[in-house]
Amino acid sequence: MVGFGGIPTRNDDDENNEMDAHRWRGRKGVRGPSWLKMPLLTIGLLGTQIVWSTEMGYASPYLLSLGLSKSWMSMVFVAGPLSGLFVQPLIGVLADNSTSRWGRRRPYMFYGSILCSFSLLLLGFTKEIVSWFISPDSPA
Repeated sequence: MVGFGGIPTRNDDDENNEMDAHRWRGRKGVRGPSWLKMPLLTIGLLGTQIVWSTEMGYASPYLLSLGLSKSWMSMVFVAGPLSGLFVQPLIGVLADNSTSRWGRRRPYMFYGSILCSFSLLLLGFTKEIVSWFISPDSPA
């Protein structure tokens, strides 16, 4: 398979088949009735969507109260998706090549969670941080 180097495939001629059989145990799938499988797989995104909707509802008035113009406010909303366009593939490649004793993804999830928590904490002090860069009497 081209492009899916991380997904194990089973070949009868492969020497690692016996080792893979010991590494991959258990049954794949979601337990429960078949009509409930898709809601169970997607319910984790419910909280994310609620938080995202709340943020988008309160972000515009908050950014305007900081003195940001409407054109700069749109730049703030574009910054997240643009940074994700570059950062997500980069972190994916770094995690794919990781040889940490804690696993490939776990260190990135741990440090990413700490970074996100710190960034969310900084949102409460936005006015103070903005005042470091802009004088109080200057227009934004």
